[in-house]
Amino acid sequence: MTKKKSLLTFVFAICLMIPAMFLLTACGHSHKATEKWVSDATYHWHACEDENCKEQLEKTEHTWGEWTETKASTCTEKGTEESTCSVCGYKGTRELELAEHEYTYTYNSSTCTIVAPTEETEGKMLLKCNNCDHKEQIFVYPVISDENYSSNCTNVNNNGWKFSYTLKNAYYTDNQISDEMKSLTQRRIDIDVDLFEDNLGCNLIELRETETNDTMSFSYNFTAPGKYYIAMKDSSTTKAFQSITFTSATGEETSLSSMSVYNESGAKPSDDNDEINIFAWTTTYVSNSIANKTATFLIVVDVKTAGAGTLTIGLAK
Repeated sequence: MTKKKSLLTFVFAICLMIPAMFLLTACGHSHKATEKWVSDATYHWHACEDENCKEQLEKTEHTWGEWTETKASTCTEKGTEESTCSVCGYKGTRELELAEHEYTYTYNSSTCTIVAPTEETEGKMLLKCNNCDHKEQIFVYPVISDENYSSNCTNVNNNGWKFSYTLKNAYYTDNQISDEMKSLTQRRIDIDVDLFEDNLGCNLIELRETETNDTMSFSYNFTAPGKYYIAMKDSSTTKAFQSITFTSATGEETSLSSMSVYNESGAKPSDDNDEINIFAWTTTYVSNSIANKTATFLIVVDVKTAGAGTLTIGLAK
């Protein structure tokens, strides 16, 4: 029994010695560490004094002290910071994250870009970073509607028309949008009018002094639902535009949602008729327009069902 116990003790001792021997004599000799630390970007260790031995003794990760910024980050270039290992003295460097873009929330045409909304699509405002060319979308304009926008029509030097839209105060209040954002985004959005041509290729109805008829008729073919813009010019001193009537062509189901008219100052003249297909000016307005031989107007036809039809212009003496 005593011999068996002694044998077990001997085997156990051998098992303990083998790992120790490998630690100390893995390359066939006893290692002796150099006094100086050897380092890379992550670890430090002691080399063996034997030049032919590549063993790395006491290898551990660096113990970094406080990191100090050496180069500040911008929104386009990463900065750096530096620290020293408290064990081996190795100086390490690492990158910082990019800085956030900076914006000035006041309107400036060079830093603010507006993509205009339409009656079918939303618009947006992009704000340029103060320090680089990055543009951030900061606001979405709703589609154009009478509910959300106030509008104005303008004749541009008698050479074209445009509509100007501005978001109503109620939109900002109802959507809990801050005063700062309101001040930045409540801008006038100008949209040029693309005049629509009649079947003869003319986009201007002109009443001249030589006109002798009581009516003028113009045929149109509206290819899709939506708004169509038709310009009129009164060059006569004896007659003036009095009314506009729309009639669908024979066999067509063309219909309108509304018809309105704007004068050269952008005002919308009063309409004496409640019918969608008829616009008739008040007597006072017609008599005043006769005296202005350069009066210009814009007809806005909102087509509900596309197709062909005729606009008949009634004249007043």
